[in-house]
Amino acid sequence: MAFFRVIKVIPFVTAAFLLTGSAFSESPSDECVIALNSSTSKALNITGSGSVNATGCGTVVDSSSSSALALTGSGNVKTKYTDVVGGYSDTGSGKFSPTPQTGSAAQGDPLTFLTAPTSNPAPTRTSA
Repeated sequence: MAFFRVIKVIPFVTAAFLLTGSAFSESPSDECVIALNSSTSKALNITGSGSVNATGCGTVVDSSSSSALALTGSGNVKTKYTDVVGGYSDTGSGKFSPTPQTGSAAQGDPLTFLTAPTSNPAPTRTSA
């Protein structure tokens, strides 16, 4: 059982979503990691000894960059599938399983049906 339904990761304004379990009944897909940026290098960047073990679902990288997906170091990525619009690299001893499929079609944002939360502006402080 998953503790989190959606985790939004925003490194350098690149968004990736980790969807666990049956997060959304509106979404029939089986992607669990989605990097949405359409052009950045390393839209999904896995470094060091960190590993991904998500064999029941897939990874999608929407970036068309030739280096859209990067695995550097000793970590391994095991998923049901990995689809990349652009290209990928794996340097070091870490490996992808199965091998990422390049040239895939972009999947788009699976959370477009959600309304963005509103926020109140921070209070201003004036000196007397």
